[in-house]
Amino acid sequence: MCGLSVIYKFQQAAVDPADLATMSATIAHRGPDEAGYAIVEQGKVGLAHVRLSIVDLAHGQQPMFSRDERIGISYNGEIYDAELHRQRLRALGHQFRTTSDTEVLLCLYQEYGVDFVSQLNGEFAFVLWDGHRNKLLVARDRTGVKPLYYLQNTHEVILCSEAKGILSLDRIDRALNPAYFLSTPFAFQVQGISAFSQILSLKPAHLLLIDQQGITEHCYWQPNYNADRDISFATAQEQVEQLLDQAVARRLVADVPVGTYLSGGIDSTLTCAMMARHHSKFKAFNLSYVNSDYDESSLAAQIAAHYGVELHTLPCTKDDLAEHLEDAIFHSEMLIANPGHVGKKLLSKFARQNGVKVCLTGEGSDEFFAGYAYFKQEALWRMLAAGGEQEVFGRQLTQQFEKNEYRSQELSWTKSNNWRSDQHIFGFPSFKQTVVTQLSKMVAPNLYHPDFIDYSQQPTPFQLLKSSYPLAQMQQLDPVNASRLLSLSTLSDYIIPVLGDRAEMANSLECRTPFLDNHLLDFATRLPQSYLLKMDTLREKYLLHEAFKKDLPPFMYQQHKHPFSADDWYALSQQSKRGQALFQHYLSPQQIAAAGIFNPKYVATMQQLWQNLPSASPMLKKIQSTMGVILGSQIMHERFIANRIRPKQPILLIDRSPRQQGLLQAQQQTGYCLS
Repeated sequence: MCGLSVIYKFQQAAVDPADLATMSATIAHRGPDEAGYAIVEQGKVGLAHVRLSIVDLAHGQQPMFSRDERIGISYNGEIYDAELHRQRLRALGHQFRTTSDTEVLLCLYQEYGVDFVSQLNGEFAFVLWDGHRNKLLVARDRTGVKPLYYLQNTHEVILCSEAKGILSLDRIDRALNPAYFLSTPFAFQVQGISAFSQILSLKPAHLLLIDQQGITEHCYWQPNYNADRDISFATAQEQVEQLLDQAVARRLVADVPVGTYLSGGIDSTLTCAMMARHHSKFKAFNLSYVNSDYDESSLAAQIAAHYGVELHTLPCTKDDLAEHLEDAIFHSEMLIANPGHVGKKLLSKFARQNGVKVCLTGEGSDEFFAGYAYFKQEALWRMLAAGGEQEVFGRQLTQQFEKNEYRSQELSWTKSNNWRSDQHIFGFPSFKQTVVTQLSKMVAPNLYHPDFIDYSQQPTPFQLLKSSYPLAQMQQLDPVNASRLLSLSTLSDYIIPVLGDRAEMANSLECRTPFLDNHLLDFATRLPQSYLLKMDTLREKYLLHEAFKKDLPPFMYQQHKHPFSADDWYALSQQSKRGQALFQHYLSPQQIAAAGIFNPKYVATMQQLWQNLPSASPMLKKIQSTMGVILGSQIMHERFIANRIRPKQPILLIDRSPRQQGLLQAQQQTGYCLS
């Protein structure tokens, strides 16, 4: 796991190594072990890399070049079938100088060209320079586990693992992106954008080809949600057990200690169970929300004892969450939906302090095995709309559903009945559409300052939702599959950045996602929807619960798991002195006016309701997420726009430019130092 920074110049301009050093120093937390750069293509291309060494610690430095020095790469991630590729490539005559997967990528490109990207089973983002064709190849993994941002103008293309690396260059204008603030605060994500104007995010399963003519974009993989009706439930159980076991085993390969997170839910428990099959000793890490209904540390302790795992638990108070909120937003470069999501950054730091450099996580299970509460709510809506006995049974189940899921209300499901009057643009009553429609009417027209978002020039959130998804394709899918497809943008553009990559890499910790293994994904997308949800018992992830009965502790079937979250923004503002201070500062009239994002009158009205509504008011539950958006947006403006991003400390980049380039000879001995 690492960080990359790349600059490609159009026309006759040359890359300044100082720019690469500035960007690399800004994201040095992603790779504290080593740093290097290279200037190629007569100065038009600069590649830089900061390394978190996991495999082949003594070698594998980047940027790395082919033997003829005409192909180079700066790469972030892990390829889990690298050894299989290495064996095949050796049989074709390729020779290797290291045991790193970076060198495998170079040889795969030499052998297969651009098509090799679709063969990769792993989590990756890379920029590959082809000196034979004077092109850059840029690629990102299937589900967007590894980030990659880029900015293009008439002079250059700048690419970096984090947007802050691009923003650290003085010549880059800093502004927030209205499209982001018309989507993420309204409960959906638009792939390919970032929170910052002009800075784009490479979409998952996409690649770019960059040359002097510009950029072309290609999609190399799409999930295929055609259900396999011939697969029996018994066969599906056998296959999912085998595939998850193999996915975990692939991710245990490392030259450093590997641990896991253990929250108390089925995803982290299964990861722990599969690890226990292969490793007799490893550490698990749990976050305990002190004095909160969301604390599951006692359950995690029972699970750890069941598998004989060494459990380390980090107590976390609301003051802890408030104290680290600004830093969490800075590292994620995104709004945070729930204060508890700050806790993942604290837990990652805790794991790193306990000697672990790699952790396995459960991200992806909810999206591909229908784990979110809204999958069940949408099924209940379909029952209610069917009439007759279905409707009667649906009403009974809805009462139990709301009782079970009360802690995730308005986060993963809604009390709104607007679904009945919605025009179902996806072909079925959709949680996302219902929430977006409601917020578009109630919040969007009044929330933003007209100088920030002019609705005569911008689409409404609902219009943006309609244009961001393939409606015709989704209308042909089974509703559960269509909803799974919808969830993927949230996975890549919120869940993974906020709870995965950015929270972990802020602490130089690599995390691996077995539920997003290629083979497991291809299997999951072919499952009939009846294998995912068992509505008569309101069981989500039905196949996983049944397939792993012999592996899961019996008490796992007696409790109900809620999403990874904590008490809401209202609790943070009322029960934490630091939380109260944050709201008072960032939502003050002076700060609201200075940022120019929000309508001051609307913010003042929200604050009055916030302060005067009873704590049990349904209206308070609805507006608390808006208050969180306002607070988070103000913090983003303060950290990214009002103030220039500066690296925290100097960095020494070792010059790894190919000898034949004949450039920067004076620096090849000492590297480039940003001080």
